Amino acid sequence: MIASRLTLAAPLLAGACVLGNPDFDGASEGGTSEASEASASTSASASASASASASTTSTSSAGATTSGGASAGGSETGGASGTSTDTTGGASATTTTTTTTSTSTGTTSGDATTTGDATTTGGEPGSLTIPADIATCVLKAANGYPHLGPAECETKSEAENGGAGALIFDTSFVGQGGGGRPSRILIRFAIPGSLAGKTISAVGLDLRTTDHVLAGGYRGELKRCEPFDLVSLGSAAPTFVEDLAPSGPWINQSTPVHWDLSPSLPIPGEALHLSYVPVDTDGALYWGQKAPNPDYRPILTIAYQ
Repeated sequence: MIASRLTLAAPLLAGACVLGNPDFDGASEGGTSEASEASASTSASASASASASASTTSTSSAGATTSGGASAGGSETGGASGTSTDTTGGASATTTTTTTTSTSTGTTSGDATTTGDATTTGGEPGSLTIPADIATCVLKAANGYPHLGPAECETKSEAENGGAGALIFDTSFVGQGGGGRPSRILIRFAIPGSLAGKTISAVGLDLRTTDHVLAGGYRGELKRCEPFDLVSLGSAAPTFVEDLAPSGPWINQSTPVHWDLSPSLPIPGEALHLSYVPVDTDGALYWGQKAPNPDYRPILTIAYQ
């Protein structure tokens, strides 16, 4: 419960800016080639010379952007299974263009919406850092209160956090007019089509709690869910498809949270939809897509060869 936590936190907050009561329980291929030129001249001395030059350049670019447009609702069921690992370092997300270079006579660059950079030579290993293209929350209908979509949920979360970019994570959010409704954090990643034909060897997901004094809380359950977009989330939370990782121990404020996921989870050229589900009334706050520091936004890291 948040009441006892507020009592303990009060001396820490004395003399500082007073926040609102955080009342929540606790990738067209194109190619050009220039034909080789040859010139020959013959003289009386029967000397001959020939020169030829050839230059071939090929460039291809590929992009893959996928968004799930299906609106999904219904019951959410399933226990959680799997493994998860906490980290003590900060998550790093850099929005750049995927670049692949080979030792043959070609250079390939693919723009995978918002992907990290990856460089390979031939079949050597590489990696991608992919920021989420959606990282938001919803409040599910409960206690006579209606479902609230991303805009409303983010507004209440930011008021609770005292700053922009936060997402509430609670089984019964009563602060800011939450009405005791359970929240969901919904995250979507666009998996680049440039990964097709490569062997994915490792997948990691990183989130981070905010720096609010009461942002800590128990790790929730991570699930793969039905496709969603911001429009569909305005009417319902998506149903669960697969349990990915169980709930876990307490996470402090301003702390990275890491999961090692199955390499079979990302499908090149498709979107990966995840639902992060709270398991405790002692609510937490996580950074979303609008976190002031890009390094704190949800990211997916894919290692491949």
